[in-house]
Amino acid sequence: MFLDIAKNGKGVEMNVNAAMLAQFRRDDFTGIMPIIINITPITSALPILGMAVNDARVG
Repeated sequence: MFLDIAKNGKGVEMNVNAAMLAQFRRDDFTGIMPIIINITPITSALPILGMAVNDARVG
């Protein structure tokens, strides 16, 4: 089953029609499993913590 889900920065909008809801009830729907599509490595945890990164390198 395909769900049309959009992120707009204010939350997540999920469009579900009446036929989908009926199928959820009929198939004993128990939950959603998220799938990670892309993982981007970071070089420092400081930006995530809201701290400045000092790029002045010694040596």
